[in-house]
Amino acid sequence: MTSKPHLPLVSLLLSGSVLISGCGLLGDGSDGDGGAPGGNGEEGGDGFAQEGYVGSSGGSVHARVEVAELARLDDRTRVTVELTSLEEEAVDLPRGGNRVRVVDPVNQQVSGSYPDIGSQAEGDAQFEPGVTYELVFYTPPLDGDTEAATVLLPGAIGGFAGIPVVDGEAGDYPTEMPDEAPEEGDTVTLPVDDSAPDPDDGETHDLHSPVGSVIQDRTVEEDRETVQLRADVLFDFDESDISEDAAKVLDEVVQDTRERVDSDDPLITISGHTDGVGDEDYNRALSEERAEAVREVLEAELGADYEYETEGRGSAEPVASEGGEDDAEARAQNRRVEISYAFDAETARESEDDGEFEERIEEIDPADAGGPGPFSTHTDGEAVTTLEGESDGTDWSVDVYPFSRDGAFLVARLETTNVGEDVSGDAGHVNVAAFDPHSGTYYLPVRVEDAENERDQLRAEPWPAAGEADTTQPLYLYLTAPPEDVASLTLVTSDIGRASDVPIEE
Repeated sequence: MTSKPHLPLVSLLLSGSVLISGCGLLGDGSDGDGGAPGGNGEEGGDGFAQEGYVGSSGGSVHARVEVAELARLDDRTRVTVELTSLEEEAVDLPRGGNRVRVVDPVNQQVSGSYPDIGSQAEGDAQFEPGVTYELVFYTPPLDGDTEAATVLLPGAIGGFAGIPVVDGEAGDYPTEMPDEAPEEGDTVTLPVDDSAPDPDDGETHDLHSPVGSVIQDRTVEEDRETVQLRADVLFDFDESDISEDAAKVLDEVVQDTRERVDSDDPLITISGHTDGVGDEDYNRALSEERAEAVREVLEAELGADYEYETEGRGSAEPVASEGGEDDAEARAQNRRVEISYAFDAETARESEDDGEFEERIEEIDPADAGGPGPFSTHTDGEAVTTLEGESDGTDWSVDVYPFSRDGAFLVARLETTNVGEDVSGDAGHVNVAAFDPHSGTYYLPVRVEDAENERDQLRAEPWPAAGEADTTQPLYLYLTAPPEDVASLTLVTSDIGRASDVPIEE
C-alpha cells in the first residue's frame, strides 16, 4: 500500500477556532475508534504525558500525547507536543478543530496559538500507528512572572496542568517532510514556519470568575417583585423534593420575603418553570410539584399571615432562548421557581440600588490566587461517586472525582461513559457548577472575556467520540474557586444530577 504524506494531526490542530469549545459534558460522535481510551498518564523526561482522544467533531485519533516543552521566547511562547498514534491502522483526519490553548491560572488569562506559524500541514494527511509526531505551536507571550501554566489540547485528552515555563532558545526545524516514510518507533518533526508572529493574529483573553446564589435574578415591575430561584440548586434532576443542601440556604430567601412583602397585599404567588426538553404535560406537572415544594417551605416559615398561590407553567414562559450555542445554559436558566409578591415603593428603590443577588464577577488578585495546580492524569485518584441519567437520547454514567485547585480556579473532573445508544451532534450539551450549601454561594464556570460568545467557558471536553456507545472519556471544567478554607462542595449538573460533599484536593 502506498503511504500518503504523514501529516496527520497537525491538520486537525492547526485549523478552526482559536478559543473555547462550545461543546458541553457529552459530545459529538467521531470517525475514530470507539472504546475507552483508558487515560494512562505519566510524567516523563521534560514533558508530561497521558492518553486520550485528540481532535474535533470532524474526526479524532486515540493517541499518547506528551507536552514536551512550554518555553518563553522573546516575542512568543512555544508549546512543543509529541503525539504517538495508538490506532491499529493509519487514520485519515479531516481538517477542523480547535487550536492549542495556554492557560495562565494565576494571572487568569488564556491564549490561543497563532494560526499561520508553527507546524504546518500540507496535502492529504494520515496518522501512522506507532509513529511519534513532534508539533510546535506558538502563542502570545506569557506574563514574565509565570512559572507554570496549563495546556489544553482539542479533544478528550484533558488538561495538562502544572507545565513548567522554561526559558527557550530558537529552534532549528525542518522546512520540508523527510523523503522516507516513517516506520513504527520513528519520530518525525513536522515542518515549522518560524516567522515572527503577527500581533494582530494573537489572541489573549482575560478569564472571569462568576459567582451567584440560589437566587438567579430579581425583577421589579410596577408594585410587584419577582425573585427567580435556580431549580438546579433546589432540586435533583427530574425531582420535586427540595434537596437537603438547598433547604439550608432557603432560610435567607424566607427572611428576605418576610421583609419585602407588602402587609396590605399579602398574596405570594409561586410558579414553577422547566426547560423545553421533554413532554409538555410532564413538564407542567413537574413545575407544579416544584412550586408546591417551595410553597410548603414558605408557609411553614412565614405562617398564616400570608396567602399562597401556586402555578405550574412548564416550558411556556422561558427567560432564555434555547437551541443555540448556549443551549445548556439557556435551559438551566429556564429551570426555575419564581416567587412574586407586592411591596412598597421604598423597598423597590432599595432593590434597584443594592444588586445583592445579581450574579457577580469575583476580582481575584494574582497574589491571592494560589499557585498553579500540579500535573495529574486520568488515572490519578479514585471517583467519589457515580451519577447516572439520561441526556440527549441516551443513558450516561458519570464518575465524579475530587475537585482540584489550579491558581485562581477550581477544576471539576468527571469521566463520562455512554452506556446507551450511539448518538451524534451536540449530544449531552450540559452545564456544571459547584454549590456551597453553608454559604449559599454558587460557583459558576470560568468565562472568557471578549470571546465571540459571551458565555464561552474554559473547559477540556470529551466531545470527539463521547457519543459512541460504551465509550469512556474524561472531562475537565474550570469553575470559580471558593475560599481556601472550603473543603468540599456540591457538584451540580444540568441533566445528570448532583453529587454532595465532593472534596477539594489541596
